[in-house]
Amino acid sequence: MIENLPLQNDKSEIVLKKPFKILMEKEPVDRKLTQFSELIMDFWHYYKLETFNDKLVFHMSQVNFNALKQTIDSFASERLEFSNIELIFSSIFDYFNKRRTATIIADTHFSIWLPELHTFNLVKKSNSIIIEWFRKKVENVENLQIKINFGYNNFGYSFVPV
Repeated sequence: MIENLPLQNDKSEIVLKKPFKILMEKEPVDRKLTQFSELIMDFWHYYKLETFNDKLVFHMSQVNFNALKQTIDSFASERLEFSNIELIFSSIFDYFNKRRTATIIADTHFSIWLPELHTFNLVKKSNSIIIEWFRKKVENVENLQIKINFGYNNFGYSFVPV
């Protein structure tokens, strides 16, 4: 529970103008935060995530790559829809989660938010899958960011392409 938190709008992000108090014991929060950070670091190490030429690169096992490629091969076109993007990323998180215990899987959450002003193309090669994301420039429109969220223990980690 948070005391004095001024939630006056429906935005998911706010800038706090005055301090607030967290009414919770420090040890459980520290323990959950430590578990969360270990899980995120494990995710980064599992996929050996890196950026290359302004691209986020997931290195995955051949088994996971073949499964993902089989899912992608079922798509009707190279032009991706929201449901395709969601399926691709939920598969990536599912491959990672298969190594976890049932308790950790139950506390792990994945979500994706894509405004309709984005388009996607799929480039399939024998050893890679590339998703090209294009954002339309629209004046005076807020929240056009793509947000791919991976959460555990009520903490969240987001991939937000620029």
